Amino acid sequence: MSQILEMGFQAVELDYHLTGAMLDEMKPALGSEAKAVCVHNFCPIPNILPKEMASSDAFLLSSPDREERERAVEYTIKTIELADAIDARIAICHLGYVDITDPTKKLMELYERGEKESDDFQDILQEANDKREAGQQRSLDAVFFSLDKLIRRAEKLDVLIGIENRREFRQIPNPDEIGIILSEFHGANIGYWHNTGYAQLQDNLGIADHEEFLKQFSDRMIGIHLHDVKSTKDHMIPGTGDLDLKMVSGYLSEDVVKVMQLTPEATKEEIMEGLSLLKELKIS
Repeated sequence: MSQILEMGFQAVELDYHLTGAMLDEMKPALGSEAKAVCVHNFCPIPNILPKEMASSDAFLLSSPDREERERAVEYTIKTIELADAIDARIAICHLGYVDITDPTKKLMELYERGEKESDDFQDILQEANDKREAGQQRSLDAVFFSLDKLIRRAEKLDVLIGIENRREFRQIPNPDEIGIILSEFHGANIGYWHNTGYAQLQDNLGIADHEEFLKQFSDRMIGIHLHDVKSTKDHMIPGTGDLDLKMVSGYLSEDVVKVMQLTPEATKEEIMEGLSLLKELKIS
């Protein structure tokens, strides 16, 4: 916490790497030294999981298995309750995936070899798209079932649920599904959380257009994860990759919560340079 504040940040996101004991140590500083602006599911690490299995996808809100889905709802509610307890007001949720073999790794390998326009690349993408469309509704039905329960708890506590765009092709939501979900729960305590790195990666791979995410959903955006992508490597310092920060900045309102989400390998000096650039562009 002290290192984060020393670099010039004013607030933090609490995420799925934190144990309950770690949170207890942090709580005295939250509110007095630094504010927590959001909590990322699942936080704290569910007590039924060993720390090394901590993940934002530990349990799937999209699972067709009732027991797993109910466990995902149970621990997401704990995240929502934590957000309320520390006055963070936003709980960021991953929604799971359509049950297909994911092509993202293979597409990235072809992209790195300069074969984005090859028949192999296009055939893999088309086949995956056809399979995803075939299995989409079953997964979305499970997501709707889960969100219906989560929103009821979130509304009682006045916490917003942020649904985040994802990295992998099979993951929910893709751009179409963001619109479907926001329409299905229009007027509820739910909004869009934008991840610049994942949107840019999908743009690089030809899966989705980054700016289209922003054009379509900036009016429902409640927060943003800021990290850059160079080719297929993500979680880089903003300004060091392919991301057009000026384009992104044009879609951000003042009340959008802005969080830098970086690789652990980033140095203090690199992080401060990235923060300086964001301030210069009036993004921070």
